[in-house]
Amino acid sequence: MNPSEQLEACSLCGKLSATVNHQLAAKGA
Repeated sequence: MNPSEQLEACSLCGKLSATVNHQLAAKGA
């Protein structure tokens, strides 16, 4: 796997986790 591919996957995973955290926070609020 290329470093650029790893970076892209990492940023995508970060966006997904950020969205999930935001949804959880919205439910808890």
